[in-house]
Amino acid sequence: MATSQTYTPPNLTASTWFRRIVTPTGTTCSNSTSNEVLVTVRPQITPGAIAGTATLCTGGSAINLSSTSASTGGGTTRTYQWQVSSTSASTGFANVGSASATETFSGNTTTYANGTPGDGPKNYWFRRIDIVDGCSDATTITNVVQITVLSNITNNTLTAPASATLCTGNAFGAITGSTPTGGPGAYTYQWSRSTTSGGTYTTLTGTGTTGISYTPGTGTNDDITNTTAAAISYFYKRTVNADPASTGNCNSNLSSEVQITINPLPKIANKAYTICSGETFSFAPVIGAPDLDVIPAGTMAGVLCRS
Repeated sequence: MATSQTYTPPNLTASTWFRRIVTPTGTTCSNSTSNEVLVTVRPQITPGAIAGTATLCTGGSAINLSSTSASTGGGTTRTYQWQVSSTSASTGFANVGSASATETFSGNTTTYANGTPGDGPKNYWFRRIDIVDGCSDATTITNVVQITVLSNITNNTLTAPASATLCTGNAFGAITGSTPTGGPGAYTYQWSRSTTSGGTYTTLTGTGTTGISYTPGTGTNDDITNTTAAAISYFYKRTVNADPASTGNCNSNLSSEVQITINPLPKIANKAYTICSGETFSFAPVIGAPDLDVIPAGTMAGVLCRS
Protein backbone atom coordinates (compact mmCIF):
# COMPACT_ATOMS: atom_id res chain seq x y z
CA MET A 1 0.00 0.00 0.00
CA ALA A 2 1.06 3.57 -0.55
CA THR A 3 0.63 4.23 3.20
CA SER A 4 2.91 1.42 4.42
CA GLN A 5 6.48 1.69 5.62
CA THR A 6 7.63 0.11 2.35
CA TYR A 7 6.09 0.44 -1.08
CA THR A 8 6.05 -1.68 -4.20
CA PRO A 9 5.18 0.40 -7.25
CA PRO A 10 2.97 -1.02 -10.00
CA ASN A 11 4.39 -1.70 -13.46
CA LEU A 12 5.67 1.62 -14.65
CA THR A 13 5.66 2.91 -18.20
CA ALA A 14 7.84 5.96 -17.54
CA SER A 15 10.66 6.90 -15.22
CA THR A 16 9.23 8.05 -11.88
CA TRP A 17 10.53 9.76 -8.71
CA PHE A 18 9.42 8.47 -5.33
CA ARG A 19 9.60 9.85 -1.79
CA ARG A 20 8.05 8.96 1.55
CA ILE A 21 6.30 11.37 3.96
CA VAL A 22 6.10 10.33 7.56
CA THR A 23 3.18 11.89 9.52
CA PRO A 24 3.32 11.55 13.32
CA THR A 25 0.12 10.49 15.03
CA GLY A 26 -1.09 11.70 18.44
CA THR A 27 1.40 14.57 18.49
CA THR A 28 1.72 18.05 17.09
CA CYS A 29 5.07 17.25 15.40
CA SER A 30 5.54 18.18 11.78
CA ASN A 31 5.66 15.73 8.89
CA SER A 32 9.04 14.39 7.76
CA THR A 33 9.86 13.98 4.07
CA SER A 34 12.48 11.45 2.89
CA ASN A 35 14.99 11.82 0.13
CA GLU A 36 13.81 11.14 -3.42
CA VAL A 37 14.45 7.92 -5.31
CA LEU A 38 14.33 7.69 -9.10
CA VAL A 39 13.07 4.51 -10.73
CA THR A 40 14.21 4.59 -14.36
CA VAL A 41 12.00 2.81 -16.88
CA ARG A 42 13.83 1.87 -20.05
CA PRO A 43 12.29 0.74 -23.33
CA GLN A 44 11.45 -2.96 -23.63
CA ILE A 45 14.43 -5.00 -24.90
CA THR A 46 13.89 -6.60 -28.29
CA PRO A 47 16.57 -9.31 -28.70
CA GLY A 48 16.92 -9.12 -32.47
CA ALA A 49 17.42 -12.18 -34.64
CA ILE A 50 20.20 -14.51 -35.80
CA ALA A 51 20.74 -16.64 -38.90
CA GLY A 52 23.05 -19.42 -39.99
CA THR A 53 20.97 -22.60 -40.23
CA ALA A 54 23.08 -24.95 -42.32
CA THR A 55 24.43 -28.42 -42.93
CA LEU A 56 28.17 -28.96 -42.92
CA CYS A 57 30.62 -31.80 -42.78
CA THR A 58 33.08 -32.90 -40.17
CA GLY A 59 36.26 -31.01 -40.96
CA GLY A 60 34.38 -28.64 -43.27
CA SER A 61 34.59 -24.89 -43.51
CA ALA A 62 33.43 -22.74 -40.61
CA ILE A 63 29.97 -21.19 -40.67
CA ASN A 64 29.28 -17.69 -39.41
CA LEU A 65 26.19 -17.44 -37.23
CA SER A 66 25.23 -13.88 -38.01
CA SER A 67 23.01 -11.19 -36.55
CA THR A 68 20.22 -10.36 -38.98
CA SER A 69 18.80 -7.66 -36.72
CA ALA A 70 20.31 -5.93 -33.71
CA SER A 71 18.70 -5.89 -30.31
CA THR A 72 16.96 -2.67 -29.34
CA GLY A 73 15.63 -1.06 -26.20
CA GLY A 74 16.95 -1.24 -22.67
CA GLY A 75 20.06 0.65 -21.67
CA THR A 76 23.22 1.72 -23.39
CA THR A 77 25.74 -1.03 -22.56
CA ARG A 78 25.04 -4.08 -24.69
CA THR A 79 26.83 -7.46 -24.57
CA TYR A 80 25.96 -10.93 -25.83
CA GLN A 81 26.11 -14.52 -24.66
CA TRP A 82 25.83 -17.40 -27.12
CA GLN A 83 24.40 -20.74 -26.05
CA VAL A 84 24.34 -24.17 -27.68
CA SER A 85 22.31 -27.32 -27.10
CA SER A 86 22.78 -30.80 -28.52
CA THR A 87 19.48 -31.91 -26.98
CA SER A 88 16.73 -29.90 -28.68
CA ALA A 89 15.72 -26.42 -29.79
CA SER A 90 14.22 -25.66 -26.40
CA THR A 91 16.23 -27.47 -23.70
CA GLY A 92 19.79 -28.29 -22.73
CA PHE A 93 21.39 -24.92 -23.54
CA ALA A 94 24.79 -24.01 -22.12
CA ASN A 95 27.01 -20.96 -22.58
CA VAL A 96 29.57 -21.11 -25.35
CA GLY A 97 31.68 -18.76 -27.42
CA SER A 98 32.45 -15.11 -27.01
CA ALA A 99 30.53 -11.96 -26.17
CA SER A 100 30.02 -10.74 -29.72
CA ALA A 101 27.07 -10.30 -32.01
CA THR A 102 28.24 -13.14 -34.26
CA GLU A 103 29.72 -16.53 -33.57
CA THR A 104 31.84 -18.81 -35.76
CA PHE A 105 30.93 -22.48 -35.72
CA SER A 106 33.12 -25.18 -37.27
CA GLY A 107 32.40 -28.87 -37.52
CA ASN A 108 36.02 -29.78 -36.86
CA THR A 109 36.32 -28.25 -33.40
CA THR A 110 36.73 -30.52 -30.40
CA THR A 111 33.42 -29.51 -28.90
CA TYR A 112 31.25 -29.85 -31.99
CA ALA A 113 32.97 -32.52 -34.12
CA ASN A 114 30.73 -35.27 -35.40
CA GLY A 115 32.95 -37.98 -34.02
CA THR A 116 34.02 -41.10 -35.86
CA PRO A 117 33.71 -40.92 -39.67
CA GLY A 118 30.67 -42.88 -40.72
CA ASP A 119 28.56 -41.82 -37.73
CA GLY A 120 25.09 -40.48 -38.40
CA PRO A 121 24.32 -36.75 -38.52
CA LYS A 122 24.33 -34.72 -35.31
CA ASN A 123 22.33 -31.58 -34.62
CA TYR A 124 23.24 -28.51 -32.62
CA TRP A 125 20.94 -25.60 -31.76
CA PHE A 126 22.27 -22.09 -31.17
CA ARG A 127 20.73 -18.96 -29.70
CA ARG A 128 21.97 -15.59 -28.48
CA ILE A 129 21.12 -13.80 -25.24
CA ASP A 130 21.25 -10.00 -25.43
CA ILE A 131 22.47 -8.53 -22.14
CA VAL A 132 21.71 -4.83 -21.60
CA ASP A 133 23.38 -3.02 -18.73
CA GLY A 134 24.09 -6.43 -17.21
CA CYS A 135 20.45 -7.54 -17.28
CA SER A 136 18.83 -10.34 -19.23
CA ASP A 137 15.81 -12.61 -19.00
CA ALA A 138 13.72 -14.86 -21.22
CA THR A 139 12.58 -11.86 -23.27
CA THR A 140 16.13 -11.11 -24.42
CA ILE A 141 16.77 -14.48 -26.12
CA THR A 142 16.82 -14.63 -29.90
CA ASN A 143 15.39 -17.21 -32.21
CA VAL A 144 17.16 -20.60 -32.46
CA VAL A 145 19.18 -21.77 -35.48
CA GLN A 146 20.06 -25.40 -36.18
CA ILE A 147 23.42 -26.68 -37.42
CA THR A 148 23.54 -30.25 -38.71
CA VAL A 149 27.00 -31.82 -38.81
CA LEU A 150 27.40 -34.77 -41.19
CA SER A 151 30.13 -37.35 -40.91
CA ASN A 152 32.42 -37.93 -43.86
CA ILE A 153 31.57 -40.55 -46.49
CA THR A 154 33.36 -43.84 -45.87
CA ASN A 155 33.18 -47.52 -46.88
CA ASN A 156 33.79 -46.80 -50.55
CA THR A 157 35.51 -50.06 -51.51
CA LEU A 158 35.66 -52.04 -54.76
CA THR A 159 35.99 -55.77 -55.36
CA ALA A 160 37.50 -56.97 -58.65
CA PRO A 161 35.64 -59.51 -60.84
CA ALA A 162 36.21 -63.16 -59.99
CA SER A 163 38.21 -63.42 -63.23
CA ALA A 164 40.20 -60.21 -63.52
CA THR A 165 42.36 -61.46 -66.42
CA LEU A 166 40.69 -62.58 -69.65
CA CYS A 167 41.40 -62.81 -73.33
CA THR A 168 40.11 -60.03 -75.50
CA GLY A 169 36.54 -60.57 -76.60
CA ASN A 170 35.48 -62.27 -73.38
CA ALA A 171 33.05 -60.54 -71.02
CA PHE A 172 34.21 -59.51 -67.56
CA GLY A 173 32.05 -59.80 -64.48
CA ALA A 174 31.12 -56.68 -62.55
CA ILE A 175 33.43 -54.69 -60.33
CA THR A 176 31.36 -54.73 -57.14
CA GLY A 177 31.06 -51.53 -55.16
CA SER A 178 30.18 -51.48 -51.47
CA THR A 179 27.30 -49.45 -50.04
CA PRO A 180 28.82 -46.26 -48.56
CA THR A 181 28.13 -44.84 -45.13
CA GLY A 182 28.27 -41.32 -43.72
CA GLY A 183 27.32 -38.04 -45.35
CA PRO A 184 23.60 -37.39 -45.81
CA GLY A 185 22.84 -41.10 -46.32
CA ALA A 186 21.90 -40.78 -50.01
CA TYR A 187 24.51 -41.04 -52.77
CA THR A 188 25.24 -40.83 -56.48
CA TYR A 189 28.10 -42.64 -58.22
CA GLN A 190 30.53 -41.96 -61.05
CA TRP A 191 33.04 -44.44 -62.51
CA SER A 192 36.30 -43.54 -64.21
CA ARG A 193 39.15 -45.40 -65.93
CA SER A 194 42.89 -45.04 -66.40
CA THR A 195 45.39 -46.90 -68.58
CA THR A 196 48.06 -46.72 -65.86
CA SER A 197 48.00 -47.29 -62.12
CA GLY A 198 47.72 -43.94 -60.37
CA GLY A 199 47.54 -42.19 -63.73
CA THR A 200 45.06 -39.73 -65.17
CA TYR A 201 41.50 -41.00 -64.93
CA THR A 202 38.84 -40.39 -67.56
CA THR A 203 35.20 -40.09 -66.53
CA LEU A 204 33.19 -42.90 -68.10
CA THR A 205 29.84 -42.30 -69.75
CA GLY A 206 26.98 -44.48 -70.88
CA THR A 207 25.49 -47.70 -69.57
CA GLY A 208 26.22 -48.52 -65.93
CA THR A 209 28.79 -45.78 -65.34
CA THR A 210 26.70 -44.14 -62.61
CA GLY A 211 25.70 -47.32 -60.77
CA ILE A 212 26.89 -48.70 -57.46
CA SER A 213 28.77 -51.47 -59.39
CA TYR A 214 30.18 -51.47 -62.92
CA THR A 215 30.96 -54.03 -65.60
CA PRO A 216 34.12 -53.17 -67.58
CA GLY A 217 33.55 -52.55 -71.27
CA THR A 218 29.90 -51.46 -70.99
CA GLY A 219 30.51 -47.70 -70.95
CA THR A 220 30.35 -45.71 -74.16
CA ASN A 221 34.01 -44.69 -73.88
CA ASP A 222 35.26 -47.89 -72.25
CA ASP A 223 36.50 -50.07 -75.13
CA ILE A 224 38.54 -52.93 -73.67
CA THR A 225 39.36 -54.71 -76.93
CA ASN A 226 43.04 -55.68 -77.14
CA THR A 227 44.35 -55.48 -80.71
CA THR A 228 48.00 -55.51 -79.67
CA ALA A 229 50.39 -58.43 -79.31
CA ALA A 230 50.85 -57.88 -75.56
CA ALA A 231 48.62 -57.90 -72.49
CA ILE A 232 47.10 -54.54 -71.49
CA SER A 233 45.54 -53.43 -68.21
CA TYR A 234 42.90 -50.89 -67.23
CA PHE A 235 42.31 -49.40 -63.80
CA TYR A 236 38.93 -48.35 -62.45
CA LYS A 237 37.81 -46.09 -59.59
CA ARG A 238 34.44 -45.05 -58.22
CA THR A 239 33.55 -41.61 -56.86
CA VAL A 240 30.73 -41.47 -54.31
CA ASN A 241 28.92 -38.14 -54.13
CA ALA A 242 26.56 -37.00 -51.40
CA ASP A 243 23.00 -36.49 -52.60
CA PRO A 244 22.14 -33.69 -52.32
CA ALA A 245 25.64 -32.31 -52.55
CA SER A 246 26.92 -30.63 -49.39
CA THR A 247 30.05 -28.77 -48.43
CA GLY A 248 33.28 -30.18 -47.05
CA ASN A 249 34.81 -33.63 -47.07
CA CYS A 250 31.54 -35.52 -46.91
CA ASN A 251 30.58 -34.20 -50.34
CA SER A 252 32.50 -36.95 -52.18
CA ASN A 253 34.83 -39.89 -51.66
CA LEU A 254 37.16 -41.57 -54.17
CA SER A 255 37.78 -45.31 -53.95
CA SER A 256 41.06 -47.12 -54.46
CA GLU A 257 41.62 -48.60 -57.93
CA VAL A 258 40.80 -52.04 -59.29
CA GLN A 259 42.81 -53.59 -62.15
CA ILE A 260 41.67 -55.81 -64.99
CA THR A 261 43.98 -57.35 -67.62
CA ILE A 262 43.08 -58.19 -71.22
CA ASN A 263 45.29 -60.68 -73.04
CA PRO A 264 45.50 -60.76 -76.84
CA LEU A 265 44.28 -63.83 -78.72
CA PRO A 266 47.00 -66.43 -79.47
CA LYS A 267 48.24 -66.37 -83.05
CA ILE A 268 49.16 -69.32 -85.26
CA ALA A 269 50.60 -68.73 -88.73
CA ASN A 270 48.56 -70.04 -91.64
CA LYS A 271 51.33 -72.12 -93.25
CA ALA A 272 51.28 -75.52 -95.00
CA TYR A 273 53.68 -78.38 -94.23
CA THR A 274 53.88 -81.93 -95.52
CA ILE A 275 54.26 -84.80 -93.08
CA CYS A 276 54.41 -88.54 -93.50
CA SER A 277 51.42 -90.76 -92.99
CA GLY A 278 51.06 -91.78 -89.38
CA GLU A 279 53.29 -89.01 -88.08
CA THR A 280 51.88 -86.76 -85.35
CA PHE A 281 52.71 -83.19 -84.58
CA SER A 282 51.82 -80.53 -81.98
CA PHE A 283 51.88 -76.75 -81.79
CA ALA A 284 52.07 -74.33 -78.87
CA PRO A 285 50.69 -70.85 -79.50
CA VAL A 286 52.29 -68.22 -77.25
CA ILE A 287 50.36 -65.15 -76.09
CA GLY A 288 52.10 -62.00 -77.16
CA ALA A 289 54.55 -63.74 -79.48
CA PRO A 290 54.75 -63.06 -83.23
CA ASP A 291 53.14 -65.43 -85.74
CA LEU A 292 54.24 -69.02 -85.14
CA ASP A 293 55.50 -71.70 -87.45
CA VAL A 294 53.97 -75.16 -86.91
CA ILE A 295 56.59 -77.93 -87.12
CA PRO A 296 55.66 -81.63 -86.84
CA ALA A 297 56.83 -83.10 -83.55
CA GLY A 298 60.15 -84.96 -83.72
CA THR A 299 61.04 -83.62 -87.18
CA MET A 300 62.67 -80.57 -88.66
CA ALA A 301 61.31 -78.45 -91.45
CA GLY A 302 62.41 -79.76 -94.79
CA VAL A 303 63.59 -83.22 -93.58
CA LEU A 304 62.45 -86.12 -95.79
CA CYS A 305 60.36 -88.96 -94.45
CA ARG A 306 62.18 -92.16 -93.49
CA SER A 307 61.35 -95.36 -95.35
